[in-house]
Amino acid sequence: MTRPDLSGLCSEGKDALILALLERVVALEAKLNQPPKNREIPACHPHATRRRPAPAVA
Repeated sequence: MTRPDLSGLCSEGKDALILALLERVVALEAKLNQPPKNREIPACHPHATRRRPAPAVA
């Protein structure tokens, strides 16, 4: 990654860049703090219904 030339930015431009970068850091940190997604394949599809055994006829 190449470094951008910041020498042409005024003080307000640098302040705006810093604030934008801080917002990005906060967003990335929030993403890192999320619980991991479960990648396991479920034994049964969550929308599948299981059949109950038929009642015994006496």
